[in-house]
Amino acid sequence: MGFEPWKEIDVDDISSGAHQFRKELSKLNLRQDLEEEIISQINEITSETHNIIFVFSDKEWIVTGIHVPDEALDGQESPILMRGANPRHIIAAFSQSEIRKKIRAFDELEIITGLPQESDEGWTHELEHMCEDVMVKLRTNPPESWDDLLK
Repeated sequence: MGFEPWKEIDVDDISSGAHQFRKELSKLNLRQDLEEEIISQINEITSETHNIIFVFSDKEWIVTGIHVPDEALDGQESPILMRGANPRHIIAAFSQSEIRKKIRAFDELEIITGLPQESDEGWTHELEHMCEDVMVKLRTNPPESWDDLLK
């Protein structure tokens, strides 16, 4: 499973209209089932309260990064991967305290520098790093092998 860089689609594209978002998404040339799963996950982000950090695809899987209470990870290191409801959907769970700590660090960077773009760029870089961590875990322990663990 080769990892290809994903195209960022701004959440503002979603709020400006579902049609525009679908148009941008179609440019990624994803399978129809993956495209529909991304739309389903993104719809959750547009609600006022959600725990989604990111959604991305490597054209084989849709990955939704979420934050969960630390105790839900049972002391394991983030991210913890699990299957979603769709067979091509993976959920990557990250510790809430870890996410809050990262957000605070970028907020402080903005205060110190007075440059909002610095914290925005830093957060974008951090999200990319988190996505890469997920991809490494997916490559080293592909979901196809998870079924064997349940036998």
